[in-house]
Amino acid sequence: MNRIPVLNADPPEAKGFSIWLRKVDYPAQHGRGQLKGIEYKLTCFLLHVYHILFCSRFPAVCLISVVCGLLTRCQAVNFGTTKRLIDIARRTSAKEDALYQLRFQNGVDKRTEDFKTIEAAMFEETPEHALEINRQSRLVNWISFLIRREKVNATVREIIDFAKLPKHLDTVYCPYEFSEKCTRSKYRSVDGSCNNLQQPLRGASFTPFAREMLAEYETSVDGMDDQPRQHGKTGRLPSARAVSRAVHQGNFAEKTDRDISSIFTFWGQFMAHMISDRAVATGYNSTRVDCCSQDVPTPRSECFNIDIPEGDPFRKDGRTCLGFLRSMETTTMGCVTGKREQLNLASSYIDGSAVYGSHNEKVEYLRRHHGGELWTSEPNELPHKSHPNAIAEKMGLAFARAGDPRAPEVAMLTGIHTIWLREHNRIARELAVINRFWDDEKLYQEARRIVVALIQHITYSEWLPVLLGPAIVKDYDLLPRVSGFYTEYDPAVDASTTNVVSTAAFRFGHSLVTSTFPLCKKDFTQGSSPALKLGDIFFQSNQYLLHEQGLMRGLLTKPAASMDAIVTNDLTNKLFKTHQGNGGDLVAFNIQRGRDHGLPSYNSWRTFTGLPSASSFTGAGGFVDIPEDTVQALASVYSHPDDVDIWTGGVSERPVPGGLLGPVFSHLLARQFSRYRQGDRFWYETSEEPQGFTAAQLKQIRMMTFARIMCNSFDVDTVQPQAFRMASTKG
Repeated sequence: MNRIPVLNADPPEAKGFSIWLRKVDYPAQHGRGQLKGIEYKLTCFLLHVYHILFCSRFPAVCLISVVCGLLTRCQAVNFGTTKRLIDIARRTSAKEDALYQLRFQNGVDKRTEDFKTIEAAMFEETPEHALEINRQSRLVNWISFLIRREKVNATVREIIDFAKLPKHLDTVYCPYEFSEKCTRSKYRSVDGSCNNLQQPLRGASFTPFAREMLAEYETSVDGMDDQPRQHGKTGRLPSARAVSRAVHQGNFAEKTDRDISSIFTFWGQFMAHMISDRAVATGYNSTRVDCCSQDVPTPRSECFNIDIPEGDPFRKDGRTCLGFLRSMETTTMGCVTGKREQLNLASSYIDGSAVYGSHNEKVEYLRRHHGGELWTSEPNELPHKSHPNAIAEKMGLAFARAGDPRAPEVAMLTGIHTIWLREHNRIARELAVINRFWDDEKLYQEARRIVVALIQHITYSEWLPVLLGPAIVKDYDLLPRVSGFYTEYDPAVDASTTNVVSTAAFRFGHSLVTSTFPLCKKDFTQGSSPALKLGDIFFQSNQYLLHEQGLMRGLLTKPAASMDAIVTNDLTNKLFKTHQGNGGDLVAFNIQRGRDHGLPSYNSWRTFTGLPSASSFTGAGGFVDIPEDTVQALASVYSHPDDVDIWTGGVSERPVPGGLLGPVFSHLLARQFSRYRQGDRFWYETSEEPQGFTAAQLKQIRMMTFARIMCNSFDVDTVQPQAFRMASTKG
């Protein structure tokens, strides 16, 4: 869309005078003759009044305020220019909102009924708070762009603050401002706010993903640097679908890792959902949008479709593109630069939010408000919400509800959520017996506190060592303490989930997913029922309810797929397949999402992690950490090594010694999990009061394993001590 606005002349009443605007962050150290604190703010306020009343009428006396402004370092910003920038940004944003709704209001209505039903389950309605953040962020980002283009001598924050002063200006504000007072509570907040007392919104839900490297966007026709990465070293990047077919789809039998159990894979998915949930652009009345629909006129500013190449099997269905919506736009934390960022709806902390929810409405929906327990459906399952229409009934859709809306994506993930629902209620009941005078709130918070501690302990003591290997776990100090407390909490550490981890590195698990899942008897032998096929059980909660015990036992006995570039056909060609046979390609979506978010190339991330970048595909300067056959596949579709996408390069690397991942993803995830621990004031091993456990309580938590939790939840007599490893694995 061409979004170049027409600049209007300054309004007559704005000509001939300027207004003094205080700086938001005035200098902490004030020199001789400078005012500070409340005196500074009061002086600036008086200058505002002085200019409005006298300066435009009596220009000669403006010299007085100029001198005062220099003494107090109040920033002068031209009123007319500022008003113009805000008006342009407001009009442009409002116009885009209106056009977007008109374009997309009919797009969703033309699709098949079963596909709409599945999408209704996949995505809950976008919270209004996220939509408001998006609206204000677009204003802020437009103001930032106009400041640069018009060469205005002001910062984004100065313009925003200015907009709050005159009544005739429309409201523009930074959506990331926190006015509540944080206290040293024993319990975490619902959304992660106030974990960091110095930066209350750091790591909270509904805040931007953090960045380790600057985004690499392309410039739109109107000059804004907010367009997805679409070009490489020598030309246009290949279609994400072409990369998926050339590099990530194998024509041979599925390879498995004989050391790693399949439940390892879905613990990873559970964790990834806990710390990351991106918001996507929406259509009219928050509906999902089919960007490939012929009923949606072009241009589509928030569509970034994936071209389906000639000869692709998807072409047999008459499709020429895979619809792709960009992630919802937001601004930077603090609205400092006005750069396009992406919104994380989840809390970044490992805080059990996938179980409990990360905003108040979801938390209240899941709480029973009796005995500290969560709601369940019979018999002791996640609460379910049925879709009362014929198609839903025919498909057997009854969607499980949990703290994270993606719990019903696949039955195996539903099982992980069910484990923690049951564990929470089990703990709450035991606490109620021991502490007869605790009310519902106390029982709920204490059970939640213990569950979060168990999730953290299992992740760091059992899951991360398998994923990263002993050397990297040691280098980043990721193992829990054997005794004593963890005392390395640092409020300067930002625990926010980074964009590259959410969008690329934590999506490594797609390579580990197998195409079938056996149903095992109590003695862990294959039952008479056929194995479940992945492509047939997306959002089929009824399949979990029918086969729960056999399926979860099977996850302990079925090895995960090998960690390499190849991803099962059920994810690359049958993702969320409808009754018409149409499916998606998760790998293509992964690649496209990285480009949408402006993630730099794989080579750039190699340099960032201290590894040599490749100047050629093969040879001494080539991709030394990627197997030769995969390098050949990369060379067949990419024009230059600098073009290779981060997700594609990351999953293609040979694993580090003792781990599953290659060096780039290993280091990116190790850095992230180090920050999750060091930047979490409520970390389960802390000795700080009132949130810390006692030494005796901590000793009991350290004795728990995921195998023990599995025994608490399912009908098993024995299970391997290390649930994430196969029973035959030593060590």
